[in-house]
Amino acid sequence: LALASHRLDAELRASSARTASAVEQERHRIERDLHDGAQQRLIALRMKLSVTARLFSQDPSRAAALVAELGGDVDAAIVELRALAHGVVPPLLLEQGLPVALMDVAQRAALPTEVHLQGVDRLDPAVERAVYFCCLEALQNAAKHGGPEAAARLTLNQDETQLHFEVLSQALAAATQPVLNTGGQGLANMRERMAAVGGQLSAGP
Repeated sequence: LALASHRLDAELRASSARTASAVEQERHRIERDLHDGAQQRLIALRMKLSVTARLFSQDPSRAAALVAELGGDVDAAIVELRALAHGVVPPLLLEQGLPVALMDVAQRAALPTEVHLQGVDRLDPAVERAVYFCCLEALQNAAKHGGPEAAARLTLNQDETQLHFEVLSQALAAATQPVLNTGGQGLANMRERMAAVGGQLSAGP
C-alpha cells in the first residue's frame, strides 16, 4: 500500500507538472499571437490614421482614399481578434493559404507594399502560420522605422525542398535593405516561430 501510494503521488506530481507546462505554453502562444497578429493590425491602423491626418492638407485625394480603407482595416482587426480568441489561425490564411493571406496583409499595411510570389502552394499549417506572422511583424517594423517615404517589398518563393521569404524596406533616399528591429519581443517571437518549424531567420540592419 505504501509503495502504491508513493507511485500515485509521483504520478500526480508528474501530471500536475505537465498540466502546468501545457498551461504556460498556451499562455505564451496567446501572448505571442496577440503581439504578432492583432496588435500589429491595430498599430498599423494607428499609423495609417496619423498619415491620413497629415495628408488632409497636403494631398486631400490620397487622404480620402486612406479614410475609405479604414473601415476595412477595423473589420480585419475584429476578425483577427475573434479568431485568436477561438485559438485558430486568421481565417483567410486557414481557408485560402499563405499567398492570399499575405496579399491581404500587404494591401492593409501602413506603408505601400509590393508582393512577389513564385510557386507557393499550400504548406503545413504550422509553416504557413509561422511565415505569416513573421512577415506581419517585419512589415510593421518597416512602417515604424522606415520614415514617411518608406515602401516595402515582400518576396515569397518555394522550390522542391524549401520556402524562402524576404521583407525589404525601400526608401527614396537610401538603397533597398532588409528592415527588422533587431531587439525586443518581436524579433524573439520571429526566431521562435522559425525554429519551431525547422526554419532560420536572418535579420538585416
